[in-house]
Amino acid sequence: MKKKVLLITGLMVVLILGGCHAKTQDKASIKESSSASVTKTTKKSKVNAPVPSSITTTLDGLKGKFAEDQQTRTNGGELTYSNFYWKGKAWHWALTSVKRGTIANGKVTAISNGKNGNPDILKLTSSTGDSYSLKLTVVGEYYTVQTSYKDIKGTYIVGDTDGKWTDSAPAKLQASWRSGFEKTEDIVGNQNSDYPYTKVTFSIKPGSLEGGNIEYKRDKQTKVEGSGWGINEGLMSKKVATNTYLLKSYSGNSLFGVYKVQYINSREIQMNFGTVPISLKKVNAGQDYVVPNSGAVDTTNLTKQQVKAWVWSDLMATIYEGKDFKMSDFIFDTRTADGLLYVDVKENHSTARMKAAGGDPSVNPTIAHYRINGSGELENDLNGWSVVSDSYSE
Repeated sequence: MKKKVLLITGLMVVLILGGCHAKTQDKASIKESSSASVTKTTKKSKVNAPVPSSITTTLDGLKGKFAEDQQTRTNGGELTYSNFYWKGKAWHWALTSVKRGTIANGKVTAISNGKNGNPDILKLTSSTGDSYSLKLTVVGEYYTVQTSYKDIKGTYIVGDTDGKWTDSAPAKLQASWRSGFEKTEDIVGNQNSDYPYTKVTFSIKPGSLEGGNIEYKRDKQTKVEGSGWGINEGLMSKKVATNTYLLKSYSGNSLFGVYKVQYINSREIQMNFGTVPISLKKVNAGQDYVVPNSGAVDTTNLTKQQVKAWVWSDLMATIYEGKDFKMSDFIFDTRTADGLLYVDVKENHSTARMKAAGGDPSVNPTIAHYRINGSGELENDLNGWSVVSDSYSE
């Protein structure tokens, strides 16, 4: 009897284990099947983002409702507004005024570009079904539209939303500014293999703008002066954002130019010339407005007194701007290193003016370091060695 029981028990154990094993396999099979199913249903097909066509982006820089310039207004000085906008997968244009409402409108059906890559001829269909062409001329920060449709012609400045301007330029912009080495093709729009680099001078006067380019050979030392800007007057300004201004001036009855200027600090501005934004630094302290260096002073062969005078003029236009100090209130220690002339500037606290300003006579603190680089340019290291002037001044 015991033996029989043992046999039955052993058989039962085998069946139970077999059943458990089979059940485990079923779960694994179900799990594998479920996993495969989930993977199959959640797998995403690759979708390429659509590439914008030229017609969707060509007018991006002109997008918005902008006021007509004062020199092209007609109908008793009526202020009109030009508005390029994107709607329903297409560009649209509208010309409006407060007095007449919508003067003209149209959906842009085709755009052709000119040689400079800017939009040139637009084909439009008005809301009433009229088809017409519009000549579009883009010049930097402004554009002109002209069409025989309803005899329309006007100039509009991008960023001017109300037509209100202030005479002259902000006082903090009134100075002479100069860029570093920029690619000539970016500034003037074409390559110059002989003079591939250019420095831009931009002088902002109370009533006009002056400027010019200096072109450099590949060694960045041999240079030739480009032509200066034409005569202009009637300078006006408009604040369009924090420390950002539009400047415009006129030549006779025509718009001379429009520039968008961003004021960074008392030593630097940024603006667009040609195709790229560039940084310009204030130059020639002691001379309010300058044009490219005439070469009257060879800045690669200066006396120590000339170097001191040049450094002094920069100090008084930057760190000590508006302060009543004299050159004798400072100590100029000169030294040479690596073939360059360095000037370490200290306040001379033994002078009456420095004492009156609170200077401690027991110390003469160093306040600036300058040097003349290999190209004859004046540099300081307030923010790392950088050029602050490339034309001599006292």
